Amino acid sequence: MTQLALFHLSAAAPRPPAWQKIRSGNHGGCGAVWEHASGWQLIHCGHPTANFPWYGVSPDGRERLIHPNGMAFRLLRDAKAAVEARVDQGVSP
Repeated sequence: MTQLALFHLSAAAPRPPAWQKIRSGNHGGCGAVWEHASGWQLIHCGHPTANFPWYGVSPDGRERLIHPNGMAFRLLRDAKAAVEARVDQGVSP
């Protein structure tokens, strides 16, 4: 094989990002909505001083995903990780 052919075989098509911001919030993210490629959404409650502002909503809207402590998630990255874990487990409705 030529080098060109090797490059072509090893070059993977770019994957779309797993998360897309579908609504920007105000005041640094209040009210923002992020959507996972699976259809799960993460929503900021909209309160600018909320300690636990992020919660998940299933693609069909029937399930809410909150932190095991019974509250929403403090950090967006933790909420994203929880949704990704559910998707990886195949627990999506």
